[in-house]
Amino acid sequence: MAGEWCVASLTRFFPGAAATMTDRPAIGRWADRVLSRKMRIVLVFLLPALAIYTVFIAYPYITSIIYSFTDWIGVGERNFIGFDNYVRLFTEPRMSGRWWNAFKHNAILFGVSMLFTVGLGLTFALLLSNRKLKGRGFFKVAYFMPYILPPLTAGFVWRYILHPRIGVVNEIFRTAIPWRGKLDTAFPTVVIVWCLRVTGLYILFFLASILSISNEYRDAARVDGCNRLKEIWYIDLPLLRPTILMITLLNFINAFGAFDMFYALTGIDGAPFGRTDVLTTFFYRTAFGTVNQPFGEGLGMGSAVACSIAVFVIAVSLVFLRLIHRTPVEY
Repeated sequence: MAGEWCVASLTRFFPGAAATMTDRPAIGRWADRVLSRKMRIVLVFLLPALAIYTVFIAYPYITSIIYSFTDWIGVGERNFIGFDNYVRLFTEPRMSGRWWNAFKHNAILFGVSMLFTVGLGLTFALLLSNRKLKGRGFFKVAYFMPYILPPLTAGFVWRYILHPRIGVVNEIFRTAIPWRGKLDTAFPTVVIVWCLRVTGLYILFFLASILSISNEYRDAARVDGCNRLKEIWYIDLPLLRPTILMITLLNFINAFGAFDMFYALTGIDGAPFGRTDVLTTFFYRTAFGTVNQPFGEGLGMGSAVACSIAVFVIAVSLVFLRLIHRTPVEY
């Protein structure tokens, strides 16, 4: 019981109080009542969130793992086939070729987005950290506004912006380029649009970290004759290293989970000819099919694709978390 545990803990750390505590069983009963009452209150607040998490997150994860070992197509019987789906996924030329093609696109998306989020994001955050800059509030809202829009909404808006005949981009450049339809422009276009949407969020992350740095460091640096560039190099960047690693982790997870923007701009087929295919669209097409292939490869194979993505992302994320905890702050 909670009271007995409480008494045992106290007597362990305070041996001299053992006799006193054991002679007062009322304390144990009081602890039971208090702890149980507090536990009931905690459970009342936790149960709704736990129920939602179980139904919409834990249960789909568990069922996906189970389905990945079956040949289920979404209807009918489910037959256990062991690791056949995983063997097919990485040995069958058609499936493995599509998986690695999509993986390559996600890796490129992550690399390019790092230039935007860390490069441009940190640069704009440093500019916005200047309290003398006029219009700081306006720029912060302007940078963050694209991220507020739902990804699908933003994607369909960009469809019209990039339209070959009535799009704003072609009107500006006086061209009629089908940005989303050409083989050499489709993927770069979607990557840039995706990066423009998420960069505003990371600008605010960097800005919050920069503003949290104590002015004592900068004052001491100015006394030593450092200019603003040296302050950034010797003070801001070293102290921002944990933030950079955390943003890298978030960016990695978002890049390998990107779906909405790609779906809105180029569809589920990764058009044109798979040039914009990413792991999530490949999973969707494999699990649920397309107009020409209603059932795809089945939910069994689709679940194997989803599990392969999850294992990769979780493994790399654990490495990042280890680096974050082990990274010392030096300045």
